[in-house]
Amino acid sequence: MNNLENNFPERLRDGRFTDIMIDLETLDTKDSTAILTIAAQAFNIETGEVCPVNFYARLNYERQIQEGRTISVDTALWWGQQSEEAREEAFGGHMSLWEALVNLRKYFEKHCYTDRHVWAKAPVFDLATLKHAYNENEQEVYWHYSNERDVRTYMWSVQNLDVQLNWVKTHVSREDVSNQIDAVCQVYQIINSK
Repeated sequence: MNNLENNFPERLRDGRFTDIMIDLETLDTKDSTAILTIAAQAFNIETGEVCPVNFYARLNYERQIQEGRTISVDTALWWGQQSEEAREEAFGGHMSLWEALVNLRKYFEKHCYTDRHVWAKAPVFDLATLKHAYNENEQEVYWHYSNERDVRTYMWSVQNLDVQLNWVKTHVSREDVSNQIDAVCQVYQIINSK
């Protein structure tokens, strides 16, 4: 029996996932930023199994700006330098922030354990932005800060080993979530095979 099963024997019985990856695309680098897209996917780090259902929301950024969320000139200029595909994906949303946050919570509850690990690259931005948005929309943040995990730090832990991680950053959040899950699961396998 592996470590995960020893610590959480009930986890492997109901089919839910131990981890979730989140990626945002935004219009600022502050927690108060207008959010363009939110992507999330549940997975099990130990097995590499990925939930067949993902979460993806394309948001109405204009409404968020009208409601006081922020945009920066530098970030807007940066978006102008990204691929046409990434811009079309990021700026074509219609969902309200409130609705996206509710739907993300439902995804967490349906596909993940209560004590799941919440991954982002990096939590200090993606998860802090979500927390700000939840608080602003008078919704409760539903993960514990001690379960936040940083993709960058995790990948750094094997940088001196002779391994090649496949990493592609597309700035299309649903693609970035998938790439980040692959990288984290590769690192997990490397660390646990030593």
